[in-house]
Amino acid sequence: MLLVMAHAIPGNQLRLPSWDMLAFDKLGHVFLFAMFSFSWINGFYKQSYSYKLKVYGPKVLVVVSLILGLVLEAMQQAIFVERYFEWPDWIADGMGSFAGVVVFYSLYGKVLKYTS
Repeated sequence: MLLVMAHAIPGNQLRLPSWDMLAFDKLGHVFLFAMFSFSWINGFYKQSYSYKLKVYGPKVLVVVSLILGLVLEAMQQAIFVERYFEWPDWIADGMGSFAGVVVFYSLYGKVLKYTS
């Protein structure tokens, strides 16, 4: 929900630091999508209903995150006020999603090996 809300903020209401809006914007995309993917993968591993979800969930999640990022960027172009579709934002979304997966496995990879 936070992802959608962040993408829906009207462009004229964004209060970005003056140091470099482009870098700050991309960092926001990376951070939000990293948190999104990290949270979902954490949930996939804590559930005990489906083994396939544990195995294939991270791969599917990255694809779903890319699709979600593309849809949100398209919505910015079509619906949201003073917001525009930007390919670099979508690339930052994908990088964030992948980063969330990498951070999860770097923190919990060894633990998962012994508990699965």
